[in-house]
Amino acid sequence: MAEERPERRSIWRVGPESTWTTVLPVAFIIASLVSLVLLPIIVSNHTRRMRDEIRSLAEPARESANSIQIDLAQELDNIIAWQFTGQSQYRNEYNKLMRDQDTDAILTLLDQLDASTRQYNERFHNLERWRDRLIAGDDAVLEKFVVDYPDADRQQLRSLIRQAQHEVAQNKPPASSRKIFKYIRELDETQRGLR
Repeated sequence: MAEERPERRSIWRVGPESTWTTVLPVAFIIASLVSLVLLPIIVSNHTRRMRDEIRSLAEPARESANSIQIDLAQELDNIIAWQFTGQSQYRNEYNKLMRDQDTDAILTLLDQLDASTRQYNERFHNLERWRDRLIAGDDAVLEKFVVDYPDADRQQLRSLIRQAQHEVAQNKPPASSRKIFKYIRELDETQRGLR
């Protein structure tokens, strides 16, 4: 008599008698296959939308930069031609171009830039003076500094000042002095709302 073999079960055969140990792997495999099909589609759509958005934002700037470059190249060619040839057509075009410029607006902009540069330099030099006074001074200078900059950490500043004084006495590179300047510059920028 032929021996009865038990029926070999496949994980793909899911029926009413199946347990969670056969259903769960099948469900996981199906979900994985569906995600392998859908994920590239979703990612490619997202990438395409991002590329289109970046292009729409960058295109006007690129076009205007190209037009400015073309205009400047044309004007530069005319100026060079006038300088080398001395032909009146180029000279007249150059003079017309210079007459059309709004010199008052340019001078106003230069004054604003100069004033802001001057203010920045004054602030920078003031911070350097604070650093030098802190390194050369005593606790009274530190107290004045803390009054002007209430967010300052006294303990950190004292430690940096001692290190800087030690570096000066030992003729070492001024690493701590640079750290003090960086710290007080950050305090100043925070106080002014620049950070």
